[in-house]
Amino acid sequence: MDALSQFDVLDVLKALGARRRTILMQFLIEAVSICLIGGTIGLVLAFGLFTLVAFSFPAFPVRFSPALVAVALIVSAASFRALSPIGRCRGSTR
Repeated sequence: MDALSQFDVLDVLKALGARRRTILMQFLIEAVSICLIGGTIGLVLAFGLFTLVAFSFPAFPVRFSPALVAVALIVSAASFRALSPIGRCRGSTR
């Protein structure tokens, strides 16, 4: 869920005295956690597919690069995606 569909949550947090920074951190932590979990699941599935292809076709040149894994983890942490909806909800968090 993005921030636009959570106006009620934003209103409750604000009514309970949460600061704008606290709300932003909550959404960022949620977005980064989901992205990292999804990225990790994707990497595990990709490694399994890699192993299957390498085992099924031994003559097929397939290499698994640790640098590629690092790049995939960095890209999967798409915390900037969470900033866009929060920016549009600024009016409800004041």
